[in-house]
Amino acid sequence: MPRMRFESFTLQRELIAINEGVAVLVYALASKTPAGNMLDSFSVDRLDGEPLQSYPKAGSSLMIVERGRRIGGANLRAVYHASDPPPFPVKD
Repeated sequence: MPRMRFESFTLQRELIAINEGVAVLVYALASKTPAGNMLDSFSVDRLDGEPLQSYPKAGSSLMIVERGRRIGGANLRAVYHASDPPPFPVKD
């Protein structure tokens, strides 16, 4: 049986939370499959590499980021700075 290859991509919007004063990135990876896009994995990572002490709670304490810029939610730009857009085209 031939091995199938799937293209993976990060969902366009990410969430930022705070854990013990450190930014936490919440994002999902999806894969394009013959049946359509499928959620592949969901990650919650502290940006300092230390173990997460508590999972972020849904609500107004989260910052919504798209293409490296804040587009809504909490203003956490003091701990998570905007980034330049990626050097490659991003599909909508």
